[in-house]
Amino acid sequence: MTWTGVFPAVATKMQASEAIDIEATQNSIDRLIENGISGVIVLPMLGENATLTQSERDTVVRAAKEVVASRSRCCRAFRSCPPTMHRLRLATTRSLEPKA
Repeated sequence: MTWTGVFPAVATKMQASEAIDIEATQNSIDRLIENGISGVIVLPMLGENATLTQSERDTVVRAAKEVVASRSRCCRAFRSCPPTMHRLRLATTRSLEPKA
């Protein structure tokens, strides 16, 4: 398989509540496809891989595949660092728990 052309990295859109904005992310991908890109890279090394949980990353990939369908190609970047924000949230939550 040979891939040629332009494959922009798509930043995952977030809501003010820090939840993933699936609709905005899908709209962004749709606009790129409509404007002629060859494919998209989701979960690029822009921070998403380090800050989202595995479940959140899976949600982003499913949403991207849904909007790309057969119109283009979709590639997922691989993470090389632990989910920092998830671990930070756990640490913060645990530090707020009452001591036994």
